[in-house]
This record gives sequence, C-alpha cells and structure tokens, in this order.
Amino acid sequence: MHYRRKHPIWGLVHMSSTGYLVPTVDTLNQAVSAAVRDIMADHGITQQQVADLLGRSQAYVSHRLIGRRELSLDIVQAVANLTHMSPRAVMVEVSERMSSAPAPTPEDAADTAPAPLVGQADGEG
Repeated sequence: MHYRRKHPIWGLVHMSSTGYLVPTVDTLNQAVSAAVRDIMADHGITQQQVADLLGRSQAYVSHRLIGRRELSLDIVQAVANLTHMSPRAVMVEVSERMSSAPAPTPEDAADTAPAPLVGQADGEG
C-alpha cells in the first residue's frame, strides 16, 4: 500500500471509510487550478490581466483559480494567450506540474474528503 502514496494520482483521491481510494472532483479541480496559478506566476500574469482579456471580473477569475468554483477553459485559453503558448501546451505544463508535485500524505487526503451526501451524516445511506 505504501507505493500509492508516491504515485501522482494520490493527491486526487481520498480514502473512503471502507478503505478504498476514491477520486474527488474538488481535489482534481484544486490541483489543476494550482498548476495554472503557478504558470501565471512564472510568467508574471495577474488575475486582473486574465479578467480583462475575458471581459470578466477579477473575482470570477480568483474564484476559479483558488478552486472555489470549477476552473473553466476560458481561463486556460486566456492564460495561453497571455503566455504566448497554445492551450494544449498550457495543459501539458499543468499535467507535468501535477506529476512533479509532492505526494500528499493520507492525512492530506482525509482533509480533502468530500462532505457526506444528504442523509449520510446521521448514519443513513
């Protein structure tokens, strides 16, 4: 079981109460968003620049880049334009950054576990 902790996918799953690794969309969204933020930082791109290019508010961009809302492809396209990269190149860079990120511990995975479905909090379900 120890090998799973070193695998890049570990940060995209959580340990269920039955001991299985279960993927979470929220965790994946946060990982992709973090990689996009890093690319922006490396190129000196601000959230306001992305917002201006999209004709959106800075809050729209911020909520997607911190993982509060799902990252949208319009942001990836804007980052590609501002970095003079293709959208595909941006996504390849995102993938590489996610693969080289330090593997979270099982405790990190537990911290990102999704909230129980309605009715499961009280033992139903």
